[in-house]
Amino acid sequence: MRQAVIGPITTYLLPATYRTIVTLNDGTRLYGSSLDVVTRMILYFGGAKGGCWEPRTARIASAIAARGGDIVVGGAHVGFFAIPLARSTAGVGARVFAFEPAPVMFEELVRNRSLNDVPNLIVERQALSDSSGTSTLYLQGVRSSLHQPTKGPADQCERVTLVSIDHYAAQHGIASLSLLLLDIEGAELAALRGAEGLLRSQNAPDVLFEIIGGSSAGAPAAEYLATLGFTVYYVDDDYDLALREVDAPLRVRPLSDAPAGHRYFNALATRWPARLASADVIVEGRPSAA
Repeated sequence: MRQAVIGPITTYLLPATYRTIVTLNDGTRLYGSSLDVVTRMILYFGGAKGGCWEPRTARIASAIAARGGDIVVGGAHVGFFAIPLARSTAGVGARVFAFEPAPVMFEELVRNRSLNDVPNLIVERQALSDSSGTSTLYLQGVRSSLHQPTKGPADQCERVTLVSIDHYAAQHGIASLSLLLLDIEGAELAALRGAEGLLRSQNAPDVLFEIIGGSSAGAPAAEYLATLGFTVYYVDDDYDLALREVDAPLRVRPLSDAPAGHRYFNALATRWPARLASADVIVEGRPSAA
């Protein structure tokens, strides 16, 4: 009901150029607008105690980041994850590298960066893949993907720069990562292949990534991570923003428990499941690989 009402009303009443600064509960400042579902949730619920978008994923990311170490965010969007992570890790010398190839979202990311004191946030208008070069980015309104849309034609296309995480890490002196966070509309597998060196290292990062398609069965990114020794879990996020669960413990479940009816959901992969306890993440059920 929230999405059915807020989306159309906000889009109808507010001009496309409307922006207002919203302070999240951790002190991060972001622009709320009618741009898309995330910026609308920031606009209306940004100050909510429990968060306004994928709150459990956000809490897990924050808990992992608290251990220290550089972070890569692929598909940084408007900075909803990248900017709070940069703010929380600035004091320990960690850097956050945020990649966003879509022009509209990159502009919003830069705007939001300017609202916060985050010199450790490096933004790149590049797309993550398994090699460096260029490719076509398909745009549908404010949505973008390296994969041609299966529903409806693309509004336009443009060439974007591709970079692999391993190549970028070598160029920028990134010896290891604590967290790799990917929300890149079906291109997760290519990005992970481009980070194989870091993922195979002794200090391999934990990985938070999106699975699209409504089922964990045969999810290519999860299967690939399993071949590298990662255990993959389903993050049962709170998309309804149930206020009664604001302070509930963080829990993840076997990937096989992911409901088949979801259009998308997030997953957490780690080479060291026992380490999740130090991040106050509770594993429920019998852990399984992809």
